[in-house]
Amino acid sequence: MAALDELARNYCTSVVLCTATQPALRQCDIALPTLKNGPEQGFDIDQQRELAPDPEGLYATLKRVTVEWLDHPVTDEEIAACFSDCPQMLCIVNTRAHAQELFEAIKNLPGARHLTTLMCPSHRRRIWAEIRQDLQ
Repeated sequence: MAALDELARNYCTSVVLCTATQPALRQCDIALPTLKNGPEQGFDIDQQRELAPDPEGLYATLKRVTVEWLDHPVTDEEIAACFSDCPQMLCIVNTRAHAQELFEAIKNLPGARHLTTLMCPSHRRRIWAEIRQDLQ
């Protein structure tokens, strides 16, 4: 952030940030109180600089999922129980080994699928085709 701030302020550059997972970079997006101006507290970017029209409205319109943050550890058994209770669910875990262990616990449930970049492309395409078919 400091490098971007330096380039924009002192080297006549423009910074365009374009990502599907935009981090909180503006002062108004950061939950911590701003004690001083500077990149460590977020950039002072006003709404007129936003390239996407009405980001809050777009977020609400395009929202397709519910993210649930838990404040306590959850066991694989609890996650597997959630899968059996929900008609549609996606679970992302930290490691490939954990993903494989979790899949072993739910593999007999209807529609259960496991995807990993370790699969060859044709296998991943087949899994994606099965998922699309299930969703239809």
